[in-house]
Amino acid sequence: MTVTTSRTGKFNQEEFYANAAFDLMETDAGAIQAFVGFEYRSEDYADIYDSLSAAGQVGGSSGSSAGGARSVRGLFFETLVPVTEEFELNFAGRYDDYSDYGSDFSPKVSARYNPIDDLVLRASWGKGFRAPSLPDLTQQPSESADSVSDEATCLAIGEAANCSSQINATVIANPDLGSEQSDQYSLGVVYQVTDAISVELDYYNIEITNRIRAFSAQSIIDARLRGDSVPAAFTVSRSPNGAITSLVRGFGNDGSLETSGIDFKANSMFEFGDAGTLRTNFNLSHIVDYSTDGGRNFVDDPGVPQMRLNLSNVYSISDFDFTWNLNLIDSQCEDITADGECEGHIPSWVTHDLQVAYNTPWNGKVSFGAQNAFGKQPPLFASGGRDYNFDLYSGFGRTMYLNFKQSF
Repeated sequence: MTVTTSRTGKFNQEEFYANAAFDLMETDAGAIQAFVGFEYRSEDYADIYDSLSAAGQVGGSSGSSAGGARSVRGLFFETLVPVTEEFELNFAGRYDDYSDYGSDFSPKVSARYNPIDDLVLRASWGKGFRAPSLPDLTQQPSESADSVSDEATCLAIGEAANCSSQINATVIANPDLGSEQSDQYSLGVVYQVTDAISVELDYYNIEITNRIRAFSAQSIIDARLRGDSVPAAFTVSRSPNGAITSLVRGFGNDGSLETSGIDFKANSMFEFGDAGTLRTNFNLSHIVDYSTDGGRNFVDDPGVPQMRLNLSNVYSISDFDFTWNLNLIDSQCEDITADGECEGHIPSWVTHDLQVAYNTPWNGKVSFGAQNAFGKQPPLFASGGRDYNFDLYSGFGRTMYLNFKQSF
């Protein structure tokens, strides 16, 4: 027997908005500037599978239809207040009213202090939100065959303890999803060390509550085994011999997430006269804490490296630019035991991007290069049914390109 499967999707968005910028008044330190506006947006969405696929009657295929509409009304403002010539404050806010789940207000306050010409101190505090999407709210239940790694299931079917096996899963929507809320503050400093070198250092602290998260089958299994929290609707059923017989997954509001870290940037430009110019940009992100619901720190867990680094170097001479970028993703634990201890080691991953560019006399630019020029493979460790972490690493290997850009 044969069947013709189909999937018909549409998304229509209409938006109207207006804004205005003006000076409120003059002060000894300068003009108080203001910006106000409003926005109206309507969204109409549908993703319809054929009835047999939606009912799970087509071998090797399944689907779940979804569809809905919403309207959003928003008001926003921003005000820049120069207190002195060296110190300024910024106040901003936005109010959004969604027709399907409710409303949110997001305020922000920031400050900038420039005590001397080469030094800037800055700070900010704000709140934010992320609304649940229409698919998250309207998707119909669907069946899925998910690949997972579960020791009890592997042993029950006579395979090695670290095997990959398929289980029956049901994917559900959550019409009770609310928006996730965020509260953040940051502190930073910018210093012009010399005419050729500048550095930036920022500390951030973010707390997300009522967060929206897509729970994968593997993450639900791992969380249940470790005793971590997951929404009650997402269950794992097992047979008497321990093998997984069914699992329910989807999107949910999942408590709170807290993270803090340090971002460091350094930029330099050295000119060598007829010998050319060298521009270097160094960026480092260091996660101090990443935890949910006040639990343990997930930094160094699989998929949560503590540090990421990028070093970009561009040497220009005559009409040529030579570029070398170095990218690093820090090492992690291969697995986390039931009592939260690190087990195994996933090494750091370093790749190099190379490019040669020629600037033509007719204001064009020809570039030839390679991303991951030496074909570095990602660390090969089981993750979500794959042999590497697809969300963290690129598995494309060496990617070469030739590009031409013309400016007018």
